[in-house]
Formats: sequence, C-alpha cells, structure tokens
Amino acid sequence: MLDFFRGEPVRFPAGRDFPGILTQLARTERAHVLLFARLLAQAERIGLPAALASEISASYQQAAALEMLRQQELCRVLDALRLSGLRCLLLKGAGLAYTLYDDPCLRDRCDSDLLFADKSEAERAWLTLQSLGYRRLNTAGGELVSCQFPCVRRTRANDSMLDVHWGISNASRLRRLSFQEMWESSIAIPGLGDGARAPCHEHSLLLACLHRLGHVKDGEHNKLIWLYDLRLLLDALSDAQWRRALQGMEHKELGGACLDGLEQACLHFGAGRYPDRLGELRQLALMPGQQLRMQSSVLARDISQLREQPGASQRLQLLAEYLFPSTDYMMNRFHPRWRWLLPYYYVRRMAAGMGRRLRLHLAIGR
Repeated sequence: MLDFFRGEPVRFPAGRDFPGILTQLARTERAHVLLFARLLAQAERIGLPAALASEISASYQQAAALEMLRQQELCRVLDALRLSGLRCLLLKGAGLAYTLYDDPCLRDRCDSDLLFADKSEAERAWLTLQSLGYRRLNTAGGELVSCQFPCVRRTRANDSMLDVHWGISNASRLRRLSFQEMWESSIAIPGLGDGARAPCHEHSLLLACLHRLGHVKDGEHNKLIWLYDLRLLLDALSDAQWRRALQGMEHKELGGACLDGLEQACLHFGAGRYPDRLGELRQLALMPGQQLRMQSSVLARDISQLREQPGASQRLQLLAEYLFPSTDYMMNRFHPRWRWLLPYYYVRRMAAGMGRRLRLHLAIGR
C-alpha cells in the first residue's frame, strides 16, 4: 500500500482478492480516500483495471460529496460560535484537512475537534450548539478525568459529530500547549468562513506528535493517516517555521516525542527534501529532559495520572472521578429499573474496568 502512496513505479497486482484487502487495510488506517486519489492519479501507469477504476472513482466522489455536507455544517457552527462572541480553534483532522491537504476530503475523520479557552467557554459554546440541534452524548465527565465532551447532530443526510475541548488532551502530561499561545499564532481557514481559525503549522506539528503519544496505550500511534499528517507538515514548514517549531519542541521538552513521530513518518513515506531536519531533531532529543515517555497500557496511564496530581486532595478527587462518575451518567449508561440498584452498577463498572485494564496490561507485558 505504501508504494502507491509514494507514487513508486509498481504494477497493480492481478489477484482477485487484492483490491478488497487493500481497501480494507486503508480504511483501518483511515487513509482510504487518500489511497483512492493516489490510485486514480496513477491509474494508467500502474495498470489499474478499468472496472476497478470506475468503482474507486465512485467511492472518491462519494467522499467528496460527504465533505461538502461537512463543510456546510462546519461553516454554520463556526459562524454561530463567532456571533456568540466565542473564540475557538479547529484542531486535529478537521483543522489539517483545510490547512494542509489539497482537498479536505482526502483527510478522513469521524468528527471535528473544537478547542476553547477554558471550561466555562466550552459550556457557553454548548448552549450555542444546543440551539443548532446538537445533542450532548453521555460521558463520565469529571473535572480532572476529562477536558472534553462529544455532541452530535443527526439528520437524514449525515451525522455531524463534534468534540468540544478546553484542553488539548485528557492526559495532563500531554497538555503542553495552551489555547492562548496557539490562538496568538493561529491561521485563518478561508474555506470555512470569516473568523475560522486553526493552529499554525508549527503548533500543528507539536499537536500531531502529542496526539500520537496519547494512543500508545491502544497501539494505534502509528496509524498511517497520522503519520501522513506529520509527513505533510514537515514539507509544509519553511526554514523559518522549522526553526520556530524546533524552538517550541525544546521549550516544551518534546524533542524525543517529535523525533519518534517524524522518524516513523519518514520511514513510511520518505524523508523528502529535508533529511537534515531529522538530524537537528536527533541532536535536540539527546538533551536532558527531552524524552517524554507514555505508558503502554490504560492501567499504567491511570496510575501515572494519579501520580502527576499536585497534591493529595487532587489525587483523591481524580480517583473518585474514575470510580464514581455522576449518577446521571450511570442512569443513562445502565438504565437500572430502580435507582437503589445504582451501588450494584457502580461495583459492576469498577470490576469490569479493572479487569479489562489488568488483562491489557498483562498482555502488553508478555
């Protein structure tokens, strides 16, 4: 599959099962639309069968049509938030789709991430989103456990999913960038209307590396679409922007995290025009304090989160939020016939969660 992404001189295999296997693998890696575009662009050179080319073209057009609906809805949402006096940044896949990719439909994603300055601003945004027809999904919440909530608007044409954030990650050690510093250097997104903003490419590079680290625990940190984001960001940075990104990595102590991500991106998609940049990053990663290691299991992450709290009261609060989410959440999650049965469901939830964490932790340790 990577040969097709790189545009290398390969022929399309004649095996009957190959197209289905290739497409399924690309979908798993959230890179299928990108793959469709690459195959169509190389169709004659790689010997893509005409019938398969027609099928792929139809799938690509369907993705483009879906993107048009997403774009219309995002414009509506961002305009309403702007008129409500709220500042927000479009993060991750949606932000990169409109600032980095030739066509936003190439960057597959399941939702759009909106970052606000703090929780009070996010709750104000929820009032606006509610007026637009969005429904807040049931989540455990908590002041320390989570700094985001999802909401959805369902229509016959399409479901629109939003993740509303007031921190860039639920993991406290990954919150290395603040809203204000990203806002001050943010860039406009002309395709999404007046006032639509996304982090600059320098900050987007750091965010992409941090986001990747957050998925070490589930083994998805090398998902192809995330590595392709990093590869495009490396090419998109001018020399001056690269210098600023490197300074940001040093200041935020992210040299090792960014090196790991960019090395993987270049391993999969080639070093491109800037192999010297990896050399500079390797030198930075050798400096003291530049290694940010993430736990390889959910249990290890939870323990680390507890240790990182500044005091005993915060640790107790975080532990209570882990073990005892709100009764509203529990009622909506388990639907007990009688409210007095809630203690049973709390114990059931704790036992299931701890069992799952221990199994995954032991499996990784083997």
